[in-house]
Amino acid sequence: MAAAGSTNVVDGMTIPTTHPRLWFNAARLAQAQTWYQAKPFTARSDDYQNLALMGLLTNNSKDCEAAVAGATTASQGMDTSGVACDYCRWNGEIIILTYDWCYNLMTAAQRSTLQTSLNTWIDHWRTQSWGGPGMYENNYYWGYLRNELEWAITSFEDNTAEANTLLTDVFATRLADDFNPATAGTGHAVGGVGQEGSEYGPYVIYYAAVPFITARLLGHDVLTDTSYWESAVYAMIYQTVPGLSFNEIANSSGYEVTPWSDTEGWFFGGSAQDPSIGDFMSAAANHWSTVNTGAYARQWLNMTGAPVDYHILSTDSGGPAARAFTNLPLDYYASGPQYLWGHSAWTAPANTTFFLQLGVTWANGHSHEDYGTWQMWRNGRWLSHETAEYSVSITGYGGSGAVGIDDSIAHNALYIGGAGSSADGTNGTLVTRLESQPTYVYADADESNVYGGTASHVEREFVFVRGLETMVIFDRIQSSSASAEKTFLAHCAYVWTVEDAQHANCTDGTQVLRLTSLLSSPTLRVIQEHTSGNTDPDVGQSRLEVVTAPATAQSYILTVLQATDGGAASLAPSVVDNGSSYIVTLNGQNSITFAKGMASSGGSITTSSGTTSFRADVQPMVVTDDGPVWQ
Repeated sequence: MAAAGSTNVVDGMTIPTTHPRLWFNAARLAQAQTWYQAKPFTARSDDYQNLALMGLLTNNSKDCEAAVAGATTASQGMDTSGVACDYCRWNGEIIILTYDWCYNLMTAAQRSTLQTSLNTWIDHWRTQSWGGPGMYENNYYWGYLRNELEWAITSFEDNTAEANTLLTDVFATRLADDFNPATAGTGHAVGGVGQEGSEYGPYVIYYAAVPFITARLLGHDVLTDTSYWESAVYAMIYQTVPGLSFNEIANSSGYEVTPWSDTEGWFFGGSAQDPSIGDFMSAAANHWSTVNTGAYARQWLNMTGAPVDYHILSTDSGGPAARAFTNLPLDYYASGPQYLWGHSAWTAPANTTFFLQLGVTWANGHSHEDYGTWQMWRNGRWLSHETAEYSVSITGYGGSGAVGIDDSIAHNALYIGGAGSSADGTNGTLVTRLESQPTYVYADADESNVYGGTASHVEREFVFVRGLETMVIFDRIQSSSASAEKTFLAHCAYVWTVEDAQHANCTDGTQVLRLTSLLSSPTLRVIQEHTSGNTDPDVGQSRLEVVTAPATAQSYILTVLQATDGGAASLAPSVVDNGSSYIVTLNGQNSITFAKGMASSGGSITTSSGTTSFRADVQPMVVTDDGPVWQ
């Protein structure tokens, strides 16, 4: 703790007695002023943040007057009722930055008015359960933490008692006691993935940019307190498809992240090209400028062209030089949520990117019943992605009724006995085996805990053969009823074409996903997901339901998914049952052996390099300054 009039050293930070304190110090302010002279901008009358920035960079009281008036009105209108405060997340930083950047151009009365309202709503939401400790992957948690840290720093002398309370909440209650432990060992946040999904997850890194860079400038480098933040750079690189991607609903191409959980804006296209991501990646490029992490962040920025807010642009050094992703491993595993991203290669066109949600999203809000799902992208096209949206309905199983977009049926998951996984995934799925090798990726996930009463055992085994750009999925299921239908789900942005009893294809532009169902004689059923109740008429895809009715409680589903150019030759996969195992032949040089049984064991892959037994445990992966390293 520190008191007003002291040296203001608290929580490893030396807080200055002058303003600005947030984002800028004297050197960065001079850099920003020079930048503004070369690249001036004009802010809208309701853009309080950039009006305040203009006032700071030009010492213009008129711009600050407009910013302070708007920020004061917004602050006094903050809600302190209900469960959570969206406006606190959306506008909190804008108000606080205005207070700091325009501090020297405000009257004492204006400061007092703002201080009173800011103390009221910031302290109220600090004490609420929703967005509080235990919800470290929630966007409100990070919005409130950001507000508290920024307000404590910028108001320290004028507001010492409240500032000390807020700093204790940030550094002790939220970070040291709650979030940081979850980022180490077997913690649920290991890997740097914002677990509320592709739309809400990036708020974690976005809300951290200004307060944590500010803390570093003042002496406490929060971004190095745990491995989470450096991991987040790489997690975002692997989440982003490595080329322009055509979005069928937006009818345009942009850089996208793999969609998951609530994501109402994904279908507008260009989901990676968002300042909520660009701001952090720009901050990361500068923060890790002396190691390859910064160079990879720069490459991501150069590749996507993601927009970056003016205050961050104004202090961007432009370095380090970008480093090509071809220097990175082909796969990335976030062991917290047990998510795996991988590539057949980094360069197009022979680049099939896949995403496996092997585990549980540990998020309080926005999560879906998407356990064990897969997605695939190739050469600018989504060959199969989940049906992405938020709070709408789609056509139910078998074309009957309607279900919410969070249901398993909107994902490339399993349906057992006409039902998907449980909404409660707190027991988790368990990745039992995993390895990343030059010619293949192998993973096994036990999903039994999330299927409730429909099955006592569910296990999905994945093998991605890089040279063939082909995913093989082996499902081991023990249902509660011998008569239960067991259904493999696969989505297509366009209409699935059923070729015969075991083959179907999804064609997207020049790219094709070809599905082969082995082992049984399934029913291939194509369902149009759109319902008249959708708030957006474009929501819903073509869903392929590969239905088996084995008449036994224990059974298997074996599926081959080949990604390829439209004119390329198709594989002709086949399977042989040798009693104790299944041997899947993909072509003359590539085959896979799966041992039978409800629990995965043994197994091997044969390529032109020979036969290799699958790893029996989980191969560790760690993040370093040079990138992920598989051990």
